[in-house]
Amino acid sequence: MRKILYLALFNSVVLLLVYTFSATLTSCTKEGPAGSAGADGTDANSWCVVCHSYAKMDAVYAEYNTSLHGTGTSWEEEGSNKSCVACHSNQGYVETYYSGEDTMAVVNPFPESITCDGCHYNHVTLDSSNYDYALRVRDGFRLRMDSSFVTLNGIGNTCGRCHQARVPSPYLDPVNFQSTTDSIKPGNWRFGTHYGVAANIFAGKGFNFPGTLAYENSDHCTAADCGDCHMADANGTLYGGHTWRVKAENGTENVAACIKCHTGDTSFDIGGKQTEIAALIQELGNKLYDTYGVLEKVDGEFTGYMFPENATTYKVSYTVAAAVINFQLAFRDKSNGVHNYKYTKALLRNTIDAI
Repeated sequence: MRKILYLALFNSVVLLLVYTFSATLTSCTKEGPAGSAGADGTDANSWCVVCHSYAKMDAVYAEYNTSLHGTGTSWEEEGSNKSCVACHSNQGYVETYYSGEDTMAVVNPFPESITCDGCHYNHVTLDSSNYDYALRVRDGFRLRMDSSFVTLNGIGNTCGRCHQARVPSPYLDPVNFQSTTDSIKPGNWRFGTHYGVAANIFAGKGFNFPGTLAYENSDHCTAADCGDCHMADANGTLYGGHTWRVKAENGTENVAACIKCHTGDTSFDIGGKQTEIAALIQELGNKLYDTYGVLEKVDGEFTGYMFPENATTYKVSYTVAAAVINFQLAFRDKSNGVHNYKYTKALLRNTIDAI
């Protein structure tokens, strides 16, 4: 709340200075003739206010202030950590986008959460058939886990630049992981992917064990993007818009985007595919837990972490370590196959068979 009040006060001061400066110019200059309309006859002011009206912007701020981007605390905890700053602070996101590095040259000791000008910068085009929403990241990004450059659909490049797996430490090569019989020491119960990993699932970039199922991408990877579902039909501050929630706080699933293609469906579990993927995640997790003892459970539920009591001492084969990462990719993707059903199913089935 204090941060919001400070921000409001700062904005008020800026607006007052702008107004005073504008009034001064108006009093000593003569207004020139109106500019010409756009090539299609559209008045620029009427076009801009489609998004930049007070009502629209107030709604965006209200939604954002209920989102985890707006209310989370990870930027306070990790925004000055050099290995985290590229995603956990606004300054880090912007600077590392331009520098191509994963860390800032000098980390700001007073970081701030991701704000409007982190994701948005300037318009390249105002063409209504190819509107760019002034997004900063448009043309793809580098995946940290294997250094490959990927391009996601629509606004996915803006989201995926942060919502991806980190580099495993100790390092495990996603391409050549099966060409060695060596073992590694995880060294820490947090070994693996870190958290939001949707970009890796969308791009089909895990530890792809050969197996009975071919690695293919679902239509969602080309026919939809993050915004289609996570920003669909905002309803106040319940879901959609700049809350990025796909569920209301009462658990209601926002199927507004789904029914554009999946006519008549009333939940995300279309054709039972979420149920199927959830079962495969549990099957792989149970195999890693029962046979190899490398995953943690709390109250009977997987946490996504390595088993903590001896994670600093034991060693596992590259095959088991890769299987742990594949489990984490599917588990922490949180969509149970919605993001990329075909790839997720192949990744889990082939990994289960491989171990």
